[in-house]
Amino acid sequence: MIPTRHKGSALRRSWMVRLSGIVLLAGAGGVGWLLNLSSGLLAPPIGGPFNLVDETGKGRTDADFRGRFMLVYFGYTHCPDACPTTLQDIADALAKLGTAADQIVPIFITIDPTRDTVQYRP
Repeated sequence: MIPTRHKGSALRRSWMVRLSGIVLLAGAGGVGWLLNLSSGLLAPPIGGPFNLVDETGKGRTDADFRGRFMLVYFGYTHCPDACPTTLQDIADALAKLGTAADQIVPIFITIDPTRDTVQYRP
């Protein structure tokens, strides 16, 4: 008589193989993340130079904020719900950070430049 495998054992083995594959993929992703941090060669194109106009009409570039973390939020001043509450959340978080908040500059960038002008200041 040829021994047959129990169905539960095969199912367990199948899940173990899948779990091992997930762990290997996660490990490979972790190695890729470390390589990204160490070499900078695989870094995604995040950030970069910018040239904007602030609420007073003064030109601002990325150089104005060097050495500080930029917390960028896109919104518009006529936003009824999400923008005001998110901006309040940002202000609350910065207040909780105390002096550590000096290293962070929040930047609100409008997505409605037709209405959000230097002349209009809510």
